[in-house]
Amino acid sequence: IVDAILYQARTGCSWRQLPGDLPPWATVYDYFALWSADGAVDRLHDRLRNTVRDADGLALSSRNALLDDEQRSRAPAIHRILTAVAQRLTASDGPAAPLLAWGRAELQRAGVERLDYLDLRAGDNLEELIRADRPARLFVAGWMGSVRLIDNIAVPPRAESLFLERAGGTSTPR
Repeated sequence: IVDAILYQARTGCSWRQLPGDLPPWATVYDYFALWSADGAVDRLHDRLRNTVRDADGLALSSRNALLDDEQRSRAPAIHRILTAVAQRLTASDGPAAPLLAWGRAELQRAGVERLDYLDLRAGDNLEELIRADRPARLFVAGWMGSVRLIDNIAVPPRAESLFLERAGGTSTPR
């Protein structure tokens, strides 16, 4: 089933054009629709695209070699703060702005000397969001000395927002 879904995604063929050595197209499509509806496809995609990290949480990058010892010891705070902001966004049904402001202040306290951005964006199209009411990502870029560090993490929506969308109701405006 997974091979057939990957084949369709890779080639762009219609479901009905799947080769005969793969499961029947209707079966493959039914699994794909089921897994898409329950979020399994998104979860798998997120797992496969997750950032590779050092044991302390710092995103692995050749830029890390440019950090001095003191900067390298402070740099993992970026991921810890992103995680804290994401958890607060998921727990909140209010606007993201105050939580993003808190995150910006924490990043500066942790040694990010110049912050380019800390943004909440939609996971599907990178539209800027005013609240975390659908799958989203947090993006950060900032400087420690002469090194620009970047990172991003997933922000799952509140469970009740997903329930309302799936039930055909309305969630809080984006």
